Amino acid sequence: MENFYEMLGVPENASADEIKKNFRSLAKQYHPDITKGHDDQFRKISHAYKVLSNPEARNYYDKTLNIYR
Repeated sequence: MENFYEMLGVPENASADEIKKNFRSLAKQYHPDITKGHDDQFRKISHAYKVLSNPEARNYYDKTLNIYR
């Protein structure tokens, strides 16, 4: 199981603002229109952000992550 927090470079107790800030930084770095060949990485960080930015999805992900460990 991939760790979305590690993928976005934030701690597990990160605030929504921290997650958003790191996602935007990574999105600029990996966006397919800016850099060629990083489509997969951009999709991964986009999915991680989508999950972690939604409080319900983040709560479910955190529970699943704890079970996985």
